[in-house]
Amino acid sequence: MFPETALAIAMLETGNFSDKRLMKTHNWFGFRPNGRGFQNGVKQRYGTYATGEAMLADYREWEMGRVIRHALYSETEFRQWVYTHYAEDGDYQGKLIQKLNFVRQ
Repeated sequence: MFPETALAIAMLETGNFSDKRLMKTHNWFGFRPNGRGFQNGVKQRYGTYATGEAMLADYREWEMGRVIRHALYSETEFRQWVYTHYAEDGDYQGKLIQKLNFVRQ
């Protein structure tokens, strides 16, 4: 639904797709174990996926759930929610904005 934001989150969570653990387990978004049914296991407290397609399907369902539950009708509203709820890092907003600027180039 919001591909620029999804790509920026994936870049930030994986260190520009260089985190070998997250790449090997197809977990670009750093998702913890969840009950959405797409993960096939857990490794070091993070969910694992059999394929990239399963991981992207999980992200789509997660994103749509946030959009519906919190009435986030624009990418700007979704990003504001992400800035304050997605990660524990107090500077997540600044880091994500840097990645968004890179994605837009």
